[in-house]
Amino acid sequence: MTTSYVRRNVVRSVRSGALWGIVGAVFLLLSAYGYQAAYPTPLKRAGAAAALSATTSFQFLLGAPHDLATPAGFTAWRAGGLLALVFAGWGLLLATSMLRGEEERNRLELVLSGTTTLVRVTGSTLAALACGWVALAVVLGGASMAMVIDPKLGISAGQAAGAGVIISATGLCFIGVGALASQFFVSRRAANIVGGALIGAALVLRGIGAVLPSWSWSAYATPLGWIDKAWALTDNRLDYACVVLVLGVAFGFGAVAMSARRDAGAAVLATTVRLRRAPRRLTGVVRSTFSLNGGVDAAWLCSFLVMGIVFGASAKSASSLTNASSIQKILERLGLITVGPKAYLGIAGFSLSLIALVAGAAFATSTAREELDGRAAMLLALPLSRMRWLAGRVVASGLVIVASTLLAAVTMWICVEAAGVHLGTSTIFSTALALAIPALALVGLSTVVHGLKPAWTPYVAYGLVAWSLLISMVVAVIRTNHFFADLTLIGHAGYPPASNLAWGGVAAMLAIAGGGLVLGVFAMKRRDLVTLA
Repeated sequence: MTTSYVRRNVVRSVRSGALWGIVGAVFLLLSAYGYQAAYPTPLKRAGAAAALSATTSFQFLLGAPHDLATPAGFTAWRAGGLLALVFAGWGLLLATSMLRGEEERNRLELVLSGTTTLVRVTGSTLAALACGWVALAVVLGGASMAMVIDPKLGISAGQAAGAGVIISATGLCFIGVGALASQFFVSRRAANIVGGALIGAALVLRGIGAVLPSWSWSAYATPLGWIDKAWALTDNRLDYACVVLVLGVAFGFGAVAMSARRDAGAAVLATTVRLRRAPRRLTGVVRSTFSLNGGVDAAWLCSFLVMGIVFGASAKSASSLTNASSIQKILERLGLITVGPKAYLGIAGFSLSLIALVAGAAFATSTAREELDGRAAMLLALPLSRMRWLAGRVVASGLVIVASTLLAAVTMWICVEAAGVHLGTSTIFSTALALAIPALALVGLSTVVHGLKPAWTPYVAYGLVAWSLLISMVVAVIRTNHFFADLTLIGHAGYPPASNLAWGGVAAMLAIAGGGLVLGVFAMKRRDLVTLA
């Protein structure tokens, strides 16, 4: 086994873990200081804790709350609950990329041509992935030490450091899940679908245990539930986190054992490949994309469905949280001048717009990876033009984004109407459009980058997500001029039903999306295919 291969895996894993550790720490800090600013007195905190404890939809998504009347308890519940889910996805995707993804790209052939074996390669890769998790936990805990500076938060250095291990534990657990799935399935896509289904099942089991007292035992059947019971930032029950860590290590050893039962490029479970006729028209490319990425598309649809239910079901009960004067100032800076359930749904629209941006970045990255990994070259060897292939992939991504946001808008409207808050059916269309167009604009801009330099696409796509979030946060905290506020992709269409739909912003975003598609397609026509395999 070459030393450079091992070193490259360690650097890649540690870099990814450190980056996501910084992202997680920023989210923790924003949650803690945001709670302190919004509810500075014990009376306001008690009211917020009562309102949140009565909102079962939030508990289904984030788990059972603990000590919500303190900044530490609220931060651990809100930020920690979401980050545990995010880090689970991080671990899964990184593991399948560095294991099954490397085999799909045929990068192991040179490594295995020496005296090493697939078992040793799998073991060394898992060791590199473990280094990445250590970087995640250390950076997350170390950066979270900034919460210790403010005594009003009531968080000690030990609590911040321990929270880094607890919240990130799901990352190591699902690194093991991804490694094991990579041994059983011949494609990374299949391994991701199975791992994603397990994350979804873990989320549902944790939610059931949080909202149904008679089913509280179900939280202990999932790694997310154990992390929920560890009470990060407050009690820091590290023994609960150790259960999740040991489970991840066991999955890792299982993956090494399974790698001894197969050859490189093969899988433990035999699969049958069906040959399909090459798509020649744009509609054929779109259908082919849906067929190949059906599991990923279904996962995004289910995610928006769940989010729509959670935000819609909690709109009436949680709307009292928007009555605080500090929250009203933030809403005013974002252009939301209403109160009650409509204001809450406006905040939900911001969150869903951000998730749609992440989906758009993921679709753009997937399209670029298909070319860089050489899969597009095999497809384009058939009677299919590069312009039609790229246009079909982009159109398919746009359709999934529109369908996802429409599904979220419909479910929110149904839940809100069932709670006795009447918004009108036109709200469905305006909300879905406002949620979709930022992501469509991002896909258009990413397509231009793909047409010019496909290797830059992931950095530009996710960079736009981070930039839009940063600008929106600055606008929410500091009063700025509208030129600065317009630098983000989010909010140009408004936040229906908290504000009217801004048709000028809709037209501008759609023009960016359509123009990006045209420019990207023609730019790709003028260059050769780029592969990194």
